Amino acid sequence: MTQPALTGRDRFRARVLPLVLMAVIAGCFAYFALRMVRGLPSDADPYKGDFEHFYHAAAAMAGGQDIYASHTRGYIYPPLVAMLLIPLGMIEDPWTAQAIYGAINLLLVAATLAMGWRAVRTRLGLPADRLTALAVTAVGLVFCFEPVRQEIEEGQTDTLVAVSLAASLLALDRRPWLAGLLIGFAGNVKYQSLVVLPYLLLRRRWAAAAGSVAGLAFFALVPAVVVGWRTNMEYLAVAFRGVGKLFGLSAPGAAVATHDIRWEKSVSITSGFAKTLGPDVSDTLVIGLAGVAALAVLAGAWLIYRLRGTAMLAGRGGDADLEGPRRGVVLIEWAGLAVAVLAFSPQTTVRHMYLALPVFMIAAALLLVPRVGVARWPLAVGVAVAIAGMLLPPGNVESVKPMLDQWRQIGGSSWCLVLMFLTLLWVGLETERARAAGAPLADPPPGYDAQGRRVGAAG
Repeated sequence: MTQPALTGRDRFRARVLPLVLMAVIAGCFAYFALRMVRGLPSDADPYKGDFEHFYHAAAAMAGGQDIYASHTRGYIYPPLVAMLLIPLGMIEDPWTAQAIYGAINLLLVAATLAMGWRAVRTRLGLPADRLTALAVTAVGLVFCFEPVRQEIEEGQTDTLVAVSLAASLLALDRRPWLAGLLIGFAGNVKYQSLVVLPYLLLRRRWAAAAGSVAGLAFFALVPAVVVGWRTNMEYLAVAFRGVGKLFGLSAPGAAVATHDIRWEKSVSITSGFAKTLGPDVSDTLVIGLAGVAALAVLAGAWLIYRLRGTAMLAGRGGDADLEGPRRGVVLIEWAGLAVAVLAFSPQTTVRHMYLALPVFMIAAALLLVPRVGVARWPLAVGVAVAIAGMLLPPGNVESVKPMLDQWRQIGGSSWCLVLMFLTLLWVGLETERARAAGAPLADPPPGYDAQGRRVGAAG
């Protein structure tokens, strides 16, 4: 079959627009690299960002010293991260170590974008052309620009979590054990990753759930190869006691020095309740109120499922979610897990919202590659609200600092992120219902037909 001649518009989209999008992505990475360099330690300011805590913990582990007593006691993670960074901890110059780590983080961002695009393309049935890939990647990156910038500049570890969860989603259907092991790895970097485990159980993904438990145990015990069994178990106990403190639980023994649930920089809904109600209200009550709010959001999601004619529970799970548009629904639900853990965690900052990078890629795909009959404006509004919630009020303007403090006090950024997810759910479920009914793409890319197939390709 001969391909039809391209129109002037299609020639622009096929030849010029991809170059523009590549320039946008390259410009973003160049800026992130610049901010990474600005975040490196100097003689005037030797302690910048968070990498210093990882660096000194890794150096302590390499030297046989207590990782949780290292430096300013700022290392609060399980021992796995310190073990992984031992090669950097053995570099005497912190500037060099942090520069190498920053370069690794930039590569992890690129890997997350690549795997995020692949997951979005395969699960939403998008065309596999260069224009669509670059558009979804560039726009998703721009949507999540501020959290990515903060993540890179501060030298944090959410990059490891995001790339692991993106890889686990890619492996979920065909290699569920591998998906579970990746989730277990992520859980040993940031505990919040384990929110995926209840979802796997609910959806009867038994192999992936078992792999998650096995991966969690395996990667928790791996550092024993370096520090010995007894020391590693002590490290795990210290780390877990710190997590318990965040939920109002106390246990005898040393614990990592985590911030209080009322930490002024936290923008989670849970912290919002705690700060609004004041220090006299127990953490247990605060967490209970946050749970009620989470149930209210879940009820809103259930209503959206009903209105969109999609099952939330009946007939779901196992093999029923492996084929057709239900694969896209799983993608959207995976995004919901990321939003839930960010919004309702005891502590969340705007930087932590880096974990929503794949979520913003899904939003970009639904906005840029629509199907006929699907209204996209609710999602456009939701994305705008989420971005505004992360950026405003501006923190570097002294005159509006009281407004910023008040915004953080009520968890404004997290409420905006939840609103965006509900609009993504609304548009995403309608898109998948339209795809199941055979609705064509509203504006297929050059060289592709309305069903997303390459013109002239067999089948």
